[in-house]
Amino acid sequence: QGIGLIHEILFLKTTTHQQDHDIAPAEWRCLVILNLDGQMTAADIVLASSMDKVTVSRAISKMRQNGWVKESANINDRRSKLLELSDDGKAVLLELLPKTLEVERQLLDGIDDDQLAVFYDTIAKITANKARMSGR
Repeated sequence: QGIGLIHEILFLKTTTHQQDHDIAPAEWRCLVILNLDGQMTAADIVLASSMDKVTVSRAISKMRQNGWVKESANINDRRSKLLELSDDGKAVLLELLPKTLEVERQLLDGIDDDQLAVFYDTIAKITANKARMSGR
């Protein structure tokens, strides 16, 4: 029940993105991560997001089709490309971010900082358990 509820909540938060721009949750996460960290490889996004390689690859592919990312050569590893948000990607992020933050504010209404800290700690432990189970 707990994990299912978390998925429902995350779906509620991401439907804002899907309705406005036909953007999947994985694409949204990639947009946010690239905005925070600047140039990154797909492998960097996998590590930063805890999403699997296939999910990130599909998200990046769709983001390329939409013109939301730019690619450049990676001088440290010629097998990979450096990705960064394009102007269009930044515009989508800036348009959706206030809506996302409002949904988040509504979801967290009535939850104090201590309760939120326990929740985040619990999620971190579940994430670590999942990583251990999958050998990451």
